[in-house]
Amino acid sequence: MGMETNEQPHATVKPTMYPRVIVVGNLTIDDVVLPDGTTRMSSVGGNSLYTLLGARLWQSQFGVVTRRGEDFPRDLTEMLNSLVVATDGIVDIPGPTVRNWVVYESSGERHWIYRTPRERSRQVAVQPGDVPAAWLQAQPPPVCHWTRRKLLWILCDVLPLTPSSPWIPMKITL
Repeated sequence: MGMETNEQPHATVKPTMYPRVIVVGNLTIDDVVLPDGTTRMSSVGGNSLYTLLGARLWQSQFGVVTRRGEDFPRDLTEMLNSLVVATDGIVDIPGPTVRNWVVYESSGERHWIYRTPRERSRQVAVQPGDVPAAWLQAQPPPVCHWTRRKLLWILCDVLPLTPSSPWIPMKITL
C-alpha cells in the first residue's frame, strides 16, 4: 500500500463554519443493469453519497468522511462543494475504488457482484485519522451518520479523540 494523503481542495463551507452533520461511509463505482437490460456504466455510488444527498433536504451543513481510489471521478468533489458540502474528509488512496455490478430484477430485487476483490473493501475503509481534526472540536458537537460497519469504529476509535466535544451518533435509513 502506498502513501495516503488527506490533502483536499477546501470546501465552499466558510472556514469558521463546521459541518453540523458528518457522514462516514464509502464510495463505489457501479455498473448498473436494469430489468429491461439497459446498462448505466461507471455510475458513482456508495452509502456516503446517497446519505448526503438524501439527508441534505433537511440540513445544509454537511461534511463527508470517505476514501476514494485513483479511478474515482474527481469532479465529484467539485459537485459536492457546489452543494456546500465540506469535503476535507475525502481521502485519496492508491489503487482502485470498489466497483460493483448492480443488477436490478423486475421483481424489485437487486444483486451486487463485486468486480474488485472483496478484500479491497477493507483497504478502502475509513480510518480514524481521516476525520479532519477541526471537525472533532466543533461546537456544538456534530451529528454523525454511520454505516453498520462504522458503528464500532466510531465508538472505539473516534469518540475517545473528542472528550470535550462528544459526537451525537445517529443512524439514517433511507
